[in-house]
Amino acid sequence: MSKKQIRLWLWSASILAVFNILTKINDQSLTGIVVQLLLKTGINLIIIFILILLYNIFYKKYFRKFKSKRITKSTYSSSRIMLIFFLLLVLFWIPAFLALFPGTFGADAPIQLAMYDGIYPLSDHQPILHTFLIGGLIHLGDVLFKNSNIGLAIYTFVFQICFCAYSISYSLSYLYKRQVSLKLLLLLIIFMGINPIVQSLICYVTKDIMFAATFLLFIVNCCEYLFPSDRLRRNKRFLKITLIKIGLFGFLSIQLRSQGIYIFIVALLILLICWCRLFKENALYKEFIFMQIFVIGISMLITMITPYFLNSGYRDSREALSVPIQQIATILKKDLERDNKLLSSNIYDQAISYFENFDKDRIDQYSADYPKSMFLTDKVKENPIGFLKLYIYLVFSDLPTSVNSYLDLITPYFDFRLSPYNGLAINTSFEDLNPNRNIKTYSLFPGYYQYLKDVLYDSSSLNCPFWIRIFDPAIVLYLIIFMLIYSLIYKRTFSLFVLLYPILYIGTMFLGPVSLLRYSFVYSLEGPFLLGVMIYSINNQRFKNRLPIK
Repeated sequence: MSKKQIRLWLWSASILAVFNILTKINDQSLTGIVVQLLLKTGINLIIIFILILLYNIFYKKYFRKFKSKRITKSTYSSSRIMLIFFLLLVLFWIPAFLALFPGTFGADAPIQLAMYDGIYPLSDHQPILHTFLIGGLIHLGDVLFKNSNIGLAIYTFVFQICFCAYSISYSLSYLYKRQVSLKLLLLLIIFMGINPIVQSLICYVTKDIMFAATFLLFIVNCCEYLFPSDRLRRNKRFLKITLIKIGLFGFLSIQLRSQGIYIFIVALLILLICWCRLFKENALYKEFIFMQIFVIGISMLITMITPYFLNSGYRDSREALSVPIQQIATILKKDLERDNKLLSSNIYDQAISYFENFDKDRIDQYSADYPKSMFLTDKVKENPIGFLKLYIYLVFSDLPTSVNSYLDLITPYFDFRLSPYNGLAINTSFEDLNPNRNIKTYSLFPGYYQYLKDVLYDSSSLNCPFWIRIFDPAIVLYLIIFMLIYSLIYKRTFSLFVLLYPILYIGTMFLGPVSLLRYSFVYSLEGPFLLGVMIYSINNQRFKNRLPIK
């Protein structure tokens, strides 16, 4: 092995081991955690060593076949490939659409419809754009067909199934233009097409699905603009259109998810710091930065003025405090159950005063939704420094409980067998919230509906069949971690840029109140593109220290 391969071997084995044991360290002693870490590191060292060895042996004979021949007039055009990929994905997902017809109306969608109908006041906690899109199409179905379910079916098929199929096919056609093997890309399309978890989520009516598609399209267009081929670099019209698409998909990404604005602000700061010298040297990079600033500015302006025009409320900041709220609630619960109290009566009274009707029996270790709903945000606003001091004191007064309560919120992302909520992706919610609409699931393919339901419920069991685990979104998460290590060691600027936005999204996800499949769908949809970028970076050594082209 080369020196870089040895570094990759050691670093990836040890870092992946840390994430491997996150799901197994609850209530373990320090000695037990160290033993688990050493054991996992040893196993990873063996596995990664074998993989690197096989790569070195078979690279010339097999791995380079993942690189296609240069596209010529005699090969398929990228637009034709994209169309084929799109049609294949839609065809694969049609059975799920029929099984879950007109779409699983769950999560926040019923609340958004209630906002549209005036039952609830509008709030920017739910994306206003998405709220009006769902409500408008359901209302259109009611007006034209006297059936709200037809409007919901139009939304599910066009804005989730077709839009996600377009985003995947567009991203893989970009890789095809970069000479990634057509056979490999076809295998990735088939995998996404038959993936039962993806099939269920693609029909799950929630903002996360549309956000995933716009986010992927934004990343791919950024790659096309900052890393163009020599031919496209001279095509000014193409570059202008691509820059406009970056602005459009960036704007939609921010509007479809409340944390989107923070992702884009942090990404902008990182890009300015890491590539500051390019701002003067590189015209494309400068235009890209200005577009990011414009999109962020417009989005912030819309966020500020929307409540005035629509008479809607601002989002509650308690969503950003989900982790501290869960930790405090868990510490209070543990202290109530102890005979020997860790907290003084004064500290306990201060902590409990931040909750309305605190009930320890309703605290769920895997979800912060209940304590969050009882939390008094206004009290924090009155004295934020006092709350911060109290939080720090509580965390260090019972550090094991604080750490374990946080790990319980995020560990299902690394192994979804630990999440009790996978079945939510196929269940409706708040059925009585919109009685006049009469929205229900009318399965046109009952057998397939039962198959998808069994897969989702089985995926929440530690005895989950191995073939279902192949589709666990955690695999993409581990791929991202490995890609990051590889890109840093081998200095792959291209793949580091591709990873920037997904990693920032995952960072916001790890601050959320619960681990849900729909949140993981964002990087699951990016999985085929990320794997293709990884193989492309390995096969193209010329990207070793490459920055965006001047």
